[in-house]
Amino acid sequence: MVCSKNLGKFYEFVNTRLANKHGIGTPKNSSGQSVTNDTDWANLLNEYFTSVNVPDDGKLPNFSDRSGGDKLDNIIFNRHVIVKAIKKLKPNLSAGPDGYPPVLIRKLVNSIAEPLAYIYNSFMSVGQVLNVWRRAIVTPVYTGRSPAGCGHSKIALCACTGFCMWLPLLTSV
Repeated sequence: MVCSKNLGKFYEFVNTRLANKHGIGTPKNSSGQSVTNDTDWANLLNEYFTSVNVPDDGKLPNFSDRSGGDKLDNIIFNRHVIVKAIKKLKPNLSAGPDGYPPVLIRKLVNSIAEPLAYIYNSFMSVGQVLNVWRRAIVTPVYTGRSPAGCGHSKIALCACTGFCMWLPLLTSV
């Protein structure tokens, strides 16, 4: 495996050896009895989560403005900035909430860079973006372990056209 210089196969081999193949154990209720049917299991989880959560009182805490003033007023999008952002899209990803796959955006980069720059500048002038750009398709992926203890990472699939606006904003702030 090492002689074939196939790093992907090596990591696949290592991950199969490190993977936790044990499922979740049988839960026990407060009296120590094993819970076997789905309804009792759901009730057990519900009891636990309601015991550790705090009921909502409907009051929002006061937060001071932490936006830092008008840092975004001097950002101008041009063709060069948009082309650079589009080239950073991974072409093998699937389409996000906007329905456009990154491979399509990358193939059309010379045709859409100028119109996108115009659209992004108009969004910056009014201070709003499309609602679909605020959405993401979030998928929990089991990792086996995490610092938070949940064992899942979250992968967010965002709109490609929104990502092409977000990336220059991120680098300029």
